[in-house]
This record gives sequence, structure tokens and C-alpha cells, in this order.
Amino acid sequence: MKFNVKRHAVVQPQDQSIRIIPLTRGYEAIVDAECYDWLMQWNWCALSADGGRIYASRSPDQKLMHRVLVPGDHEVVDHDNGNELDNRKSNLFPRTNSENILKSKLYSTNKSGIRGVYWSESRKRWIAARKGRRIGGFSTKELAAEAYKNASEK
Repeated sequence: MKFNVKRHAVVQPQDQSIRIIPLTRGYEAIVDAECYDWLMQWNWCALSADGGRIYASRSPDQKLMHRVLVPGDHEVVDHDNGNELDNRKSNLFPRTNSENILKSKLYSTNKSGIRGVYWSESRKRWIAARKGRRIGGFSTKELAAEAYKNASEK
């Protein structure tokens, strides 16, 4: 059931392929124009998540908009461009948790620029590690990256 909830006014973009759905707290979600009318049957809210991220969530069941648009039993539905309020189908991809982690940004402390590879000053070697387990020490970061990649594929 949709309640009559007052939302801020939005100006729809000139691009006819997309529409804006107003959320609570002044936020807005971007959706494909073909989904707009169907999505507007629900009240959409701005839901705060860990890390300061904001998602579009419907009331009263707290179902996330991107989960409504990509139905199924996926571990993760990833926003490819990193904007959790961009719910265009071209931006949404079902992924496993592992695939999502591989796509995520590197830690700011990562000096190698390669996921799973770090420099060990005490060993004077590049170390490859996955899920907290050391894969091995290598003379170059490229060799360490190859070892990490092989371990990740298994």
C-alpha cells in the first residue's frame, strides 16, 4: 500500500531515457524511464548503510530498489559506477561476494597498486596473500600478483 508521503519536487532530465525518483531527506534515485511508472507504486526512502552509503529503499518492507530491479537470489547486486542511487539497469550487475570484492577499490594503504600484494620490509620481498593467508614471497610484485591471481582462481 502506498501512503501519501510528501516528497521534494524534482525536475526530470531532458534525456527521455531516464527519470528521477525523489527519496526522503532530499536524495534522488536515477532509473530507466521504462521502469519509472512501475517503481512509483511504492514510497521510496533514503536508507543509510555502512560506510556512509545511501540506498533507495521502499516502505514499509525495506526492500532495496536495485534488488527489485534485478530479482533473483544473487549474493550481491553491484552498482557498476559506484553510485548506489544510480539504479539504471545498465549500471546493475548480479555478482558473487568474491567478484564484488575483486572489483572494489584498493585500500588507501596499498602501496603496490595490486590487490593481494604488499611489500615486506623485513623479508625484502613482495608478499602475495589472500584471505589473511600468505601465498608466498616473490622478487617482483608482478610475480606476486600472478601467484595471487592463480590462488584466487582456485
